[in-house]
Amino acid sequence: MRDDEDDDLLPPAIVGLAADERWQLPEESRAVLVEGLKSGEREVQLEALAMLEHSLDDGLATAALEIARGEGDEELRVAAARALAPGLAAAAAASEDEVAAPIAPATVTALSLGLRQLYFDSAAPKALRRAALETATQAPEAWQEGAVRAAWASGDAEWKTTAVDCMARLDGFCAELVEALRDRSPQIRLGAARATGDAGCREAAPRLLALARAADEEALVRMAAMESLGLLGDREAIAPLRELAASADPELAFAARSALGRIAGCEAAEELDDDFG
Repeated sequence: MRDDEDDDLLPPAIVGLAADERWQLPEESRAVLVEGLKSGEREVQLEALAMLEHSLDDGLATAALEIARGEGDEELRVAAARALAPGLAAAAAASEDEVAAPIAPATVTALSLGLRQLYFDSAAPKALRRAALETATQAPEAWQEGAVRAAWASGDAEWKTTAVDCMARLDGFCAELVEALRDRSPQIRLGAARATGDAGCREAAPRLLALARAADEEALVRMAAMESLGLLGDREAIAPLRELAASADPELAFAARSALGRIAGCEAAEELDDDFG
């Protein structure tokens, strides 16, 4: 979302859609959103695409894919590809949990195919190909593993950043994530520090702890490492995290306390499993 002053340039109905319940849009609001996507006015279209994060359905998803695959403004096409990510993720989760999804299986298949074609289109802008791959991995498929490995091996910092983002959602990349935690680029280290927890990569715990304790490391990387240690429930990190929780830096201290809370929660869950296992 852009700065508030930009909202003055947009139809009030478009701006107000952000307050609606996730995935649920009244018909009149949906009509405004469709109109925004088709408006031809770049700023209005960008704002409408931003709304798809919480209001996607089959028709809106198809419209966004058409924009991504079109010949228009690169930023608009990238925004359209990325707008599909939350809906694809929700559909993938719903499939696993056997609950209602915001988009139908046939739409998921069509989106996945369209995104795959965008990724493999060598004539497409790099930013669009990266967005297509990152969004596609919200609904994992076999072809994505090779694409992510190629991105990681490319040596290109932007493609490596995309690879790390995707690794959080695909199996079999723990070794690469541990390697990424040692990368020279702070942005890649940050992405890897976040991804390891999401991926459940326990092998990364020692390196995450080293990053969390490194006084010369970027603060965001240190906090992300702490968050992942919490997600992994790493008991070895408890004592060091307690030291970090006493830090004079309030953000680092808060991150350490949050991680300790997560680890405590993991321990409680394991005790319940033992009791009822």
